[in-house]
Amino acid sequence: LRKKIRSKGVPSEEPARRAVARQCNLLLGKGPKGAEFWQRGIKQLLHQQFPYCLKESELAPECNLSTAVSLYDLFRRVEQISGIVFHQYAMQDLKQADTTQDYDNFTFVSSDIKAFNASVKHMNLVDIADGTALFYEATAKNRIGTSEQLRILGVALQKFQYAARKMWFDPEIVLVAGGILMEHGLRTKDSRSLENARAAYSTAHSISPTDARCVIGIGDVAIAQGDYKAAQEKFELAIQLQPGLALCHYKLAKVLQQSNKAETSASFEKAIELDPKFFEALTEFGAYLFKKLEKASVETIREVAPKIADCYERALDIRRDYDVIPIKKCITEASQKPRQLLVLVLVALHSPLLMKQVSYELSLLSSITFDALTDDTFFESTMAHCLNMKSVTLAKTTVSDDAFGALAAKGLFRLQTLIIKECPNVTCSLFPLLTKDEKLSASLEDLQLHGVVFDQNEAIMKSLPFLPNLVTLTLNGANAIDDATAELICKSCPQLRNLHMQQCPLITDKILEYLPPELQGLSVGPAPQMTAEGFMAIVTKCSQITQLDIKGLSQIEAIPALKLGSQLPALAKLVLPSGSTHYYGQGSNMKTSNPVHSSMHLTFTIKDKSQIFVRQASGRIPGHVGFAYYDTEPF
Repeated sequence: LRKKIRSKGVPSEEPARRAVARQCNLLLGKGPKGAEFWQRGIKQLLHQQFPYCLKESELAPECNLSTAVSLYDLFRRVEQISGIVFHQYAMQDLKQADTTQDYDNFTFVSSDIKAFNASVKHMNLVDIADGTALFYEATAKNRIGTSEQLRILGVALQKFQYAARKMWFDPEIVLVAGGILMEHGLRTKDSRSLENARAAYSTAHSISPTDARCVIGIGDVAIAQGDYKAAQEKFELAIQLQPGLALCHYKLAKVLQQSNKAETSASFEKAIELDPKFFEALTEFGAYLFKKLEKASVETIREVAPKIADCYERALDIRRDYDVIPIKKCITEASQKPRQLLVLVLVALHSPLLMKQVSYELSLLSSITFDALTDDTFFESTMAHCLNMKSVTLAKTTVSDDAFGALAAKGLFRLQTLIIKECPNVTCSLFPLLTKDEKLSASLEDLQLHGVVFDQNEAIMKSLPFLPNLVTLTLNGANAIDDATAELICKSCPQLRNLHMQQCPLITDKILEYLPPELQGLSVGPAPQMTAEGFMAIVTKCSQITQLDIKGLSQIEAIPALKLGSQLPALAKLVLPSGSTHYYGQGSNMKTSNPVHSSMHLTFTIKDKSQIFVRQASGRIPGHVGFAYYDTEPF
């Protein structure tokens, strides 16, 4: 700064004049920080020094106290107590503005500061301003965790330590120095910095014993050191010192949250009551309630959802920062944690701002899973926003045919995969509903129905011709499916490559006549009317099968079934009637006629013995360290 002043020929006091002018403009109420001072900051200070001096209307957050005083008289007072002398022309303009209460066109500039004595220079305004700027720069998002952050924090700390030595009696400077030490200790995991931060906060507390912020700082250090009990005691003491300070209750709520105590909600609510625009309290109370609902019943979720929505809605009114709300996290994890998505959507239904963002994120989602808590209302309201959805899975939900009908009627389905598992309210009436929308019936490639109620085949038989692009069809547990229905399935779906009809007792050997030669996956059984001789004809009918599941087809013995490994050249996986699973494979130096890996045994046919170790190391033979004997020769 001195070099720059010399090179530019700027008077040596000019930087200090500018700093004083900036501070005076803040006192005028200029900018967000100036308005914040008159609406919140000064009220807290007045409450500390002169309890009950403000009226109830003046305590309201929207009340700006600068309108209740003469700013001209205020700055005359500043001249008397600070040693600053303002230019007479500036004070004349300020008096005129004071008369009309119109300060918009009046701003202090450096030339308005006619003189200031040594006491002003000793206030270290430049050091404090530089230190503050460096602190904010170090804690910016793009600096977090970088080596530059630590260097900047170190320089900022030096600035404030210098100012604190000169003005040790000013708790504000000591508090900021403690904050920088705290930040430095957290980033570097340096216990000495944390202890120095505790010492700074303790010093500030000794200077200003009634200032709860000093005690809060000591509590923050205790949290950083893992002592939550001591932190709780400090925050409770802070509440005793300043029960009207929202920060005290917020800090207590945060430490109570660690042990999931019942008083957590009450502390959050008290902080928000005292400061309705406390952004962090609003968002973190919402997040706290949100997490609690992840294991709650639907009734509890519906009851608490409006409160969460209110927190997030008010927070977004203050600052449009959607990153503090777990929207993306819930939606990206929707398939693994469907309960989170349920809570999010039910909350968003009570908040227009939140629903707008949720709708946008859902429109980008390609797959989703709904769990047991899903009903028609939630399913419809969620799917209405899933404009690019390709895959939907419903597991043990209460969703009914009516929900599918409502969505299909609106043309909201463009699915490629639909999986329904044990949903008692979904029946065979689903088929005509799916074919209502021509675009849906054309796009659907994978339809898996497990345990769906099939009491008649007529609905299926009428609908199948409208699903020409089905590649995979699963009808497990469809008691009414018979050979005639199976024939229509194979004839109506020319692209069919995988057919799964487990627990379909009415099918017989006759279905093998209708299976397409290109079939790659087949699951049947138990099927009492199917014979072993008839089923073995699959070897000549469907030679391209890669996965075959005949679990429960007890009429086929294990040894003939195992021979399928050599008779089906493409077979990769075989599930025997007993349920044991066998995997087949082929490598450049190893061809298996027996299973490569089996839940029962392990045998090999080896051409190049040196390659067996390579196969094992590369994971081509999973799950085994030792090897069996082959032809009585150990290898």
